[in-house]
Amino acid sequence: METSLTKIDKMSSDERKELLRNFYEKVVLPQRIRLVHFRGITNQTAQVDSDGYIAQLVASIVTGIPGTNRHGKSINLKGDLSDGTEVKSTYRTEQKEKMEDAHINFGSMNKSKMREFLSHKRCIIVHTSYDQIGRYKVEILTLDLTNEKVIKAFEDFYLRSKAKRPQFQPRLYPDNKRDKLYNGASSFKAIGAKVLARVVEIEKGALIDIWTPEKPAEPNILLSITNQKSVAPQITLSSIKLKDLTLEERKDLAKEFFKKTIIDFRRAYLPFCKITSTTQNLGIANLSQHVVSIISGIEGNDSNARGSDLRDGSEIKQAMGQQGDALGTEDWPRLNLGRNISKIVGWPGLYAVRIDCPDNLLRLKVLKADIDLFRSQVRDYFCPTSMFKNSDNLQYHVNRDFEKDSFSGYDSKGDKRELKFYRLLGVRETKEGQAEEC
Repeated sequence: METSLTKIDKMSSDERKELLRNFYEKVVLPQRIRLVHFRGITNQTAQVDSDGYIAQLVASIVTGIPGTNRHGKSINLKGDLSDGTEVKSTYRTEQKEKMEDAHINFGSMNKSKMREFLSHKRCIIVHTSYDQIGRYKVEILTLDLTNEKVIKAFEDFYLRSKAKRPQFQPRLYPDNKRDKLYNGASSFKAIGAKVLARVVEIEKGALIDIWTPEKPAEPNILLSITNQKSVAPQITLSSIKLKDLTLEERKDLAKEFFKKTIIDFRRAYLPFCKITSTTQNLGIANLSQHVVSIISGIEGNDSNARGSDLRDGSEIKQAMGQQGDALGTEDWPRLNLGRNISKIVGWPGLYAVRIDCPDNLLRLKVLKADIDLFRSQVRDYFCPTSMFKNSDNLQYHVNRDFEKDSFSGYDSKGDKRELKFYRLLGVRETKEGQAEEC
């Protein structure tokens, strides 16, 4: 089926079901195979939806509600979909050390923040995991935030918790279990979540074996196994070792990665973004870590959110897009470093990946900070006499000239300063969809 550009709110239920199957067959599943392959080289995470924006697109397809065409939060728009619906996601596949431990994190909320969240009428949950015979699957659920049972679950947790930063984290399955639902008080089953759809990877692509957006089903339906004779496709792992490659070979490999997992990936998902009115910045956040590993020759720790980005303890930060671009970026990006001073000054290296998209063509550069200058600036920023000594977040802003390899911040007196970086790699997308150095 050719991907139609009919807007999602004009499609029938059957058309949206077919669109969801197409999205997984053309976009998500091929990208997962590519990332599992490269993980064997870089030891970086192979999780496709690292930042939850793919989940927003999936939620739009299943519900028929358009997105907001934006990347990040906006003071002018409420919710992840245009009707105010919130979207949350979790990823239980390709976890470090083969763990299967996943939950939805609603975050730390005070009373007013909780009330604001509950002012939304609905929350869509996109839950990625393995089925009982080891196939990749995605389950989409809905949570009615106007339901008294749901409201009570949130109030009981956030208003009665004695924790300094309470985190409500409902689960769908027990850790490391695939054949039963979690039944605790904080389970999705207990708080009234209902099932809208399920996607299962099979040998020939994707199967939508549950589709109930018009009449949401009880969670027990998820324990059914469909088409048991069909197994997941085998993925060939790479035998390439970074330590065996020369710098020129690593540059060639980085260009190959940029072409296959960023350019090709984006070109495949763009029609779906147009149909659903969702941001073009999909699943790219963690891809930069692979590029840094390749060009630096230092493997990662196969970690999505926890642990060091590189095996030597170095940190990787990404600055994506520019204000008003095709990616839906609402502001000029920056590097957010937090305020754990001892941790920050202890990084052996700080890498920055800058990506933008002039003329609707991507370009990327990998930069490495002057580490001695960086540490000096960190200590100055948080020193006892600094006007920023109580700041929660040290930031460096991008240089608006892509060709300049520096980021700007402020010193302890509030004066602007520059942090110098050294360029390790520059690549860009050509009009023909190829990757070339720049």
